[in-house]
Amino acid sequence: MSTAQDIVTRVRDVINDTSATPRNSNEEIFRWISDALSLASTSVPRLFSKTADMICSAGYLQTLAFTRALSFIEVIGFPQVDVASLTAFAPGWKMDTAGPIQHWFPSADSPKSFCVYPPSQGDQTITVTYVESPAPVTSTSDVLNVPDVVIPAIVQFCVGMVESKDDEHVNSNRAAQAKADFVALIKGA
Repeated sequence: MSTAQDIVTRVRDVINDTSATPRNSNEEIFRWISDALSLASTSVPRLFSKTADMICSAGYLQTLAFTRALSFIEVIGFPQVDVASLTAFAPGWKMDTAGPIQHWFPSADSPKSFCVYPPSQGDQTITVTYVESPAPVTSTSDVLNVPDVVIPAIVQFCVGMVESKDDEHVNSNRAAQAKADFVALIKGA
């Protein structure tokens, strides 16, 4: 795994900013790394997927309570059911007797919510996969928990932000282009 220092060093090499007093501070590059990671989490959510156990609350609607959870992906070990089929064959499924979970499906209420069938008794532990928001980069020792194949895209994004900052009046679309290039690179990774 790469550290923030690895990214800073590569960015400074590309933009020829390796003097003792660099033009761009570490903190500034950290913000761009954080922006790139946030953009990646919405472009390729599976890069930031986590698996954890959670205890269900009583009822059919469940919501992830993990601090940095962005969105729910799946329940491990139980099949997903089509809500239209469930409703067609069991119209009162939301009011069925609570019991051990057999199926799940994503909820339209929130990206962090999902539904279980039958409704939970409120004590069952299940394993879920979800997307976790990347932690902001604040130190050169911060480890970027992404595959190494993503690192060149993050470097390119930061380089694009540096160039946009340096030439803001020459090409106002440079930052937008850097973001578009990053998304294209990250989706191809």
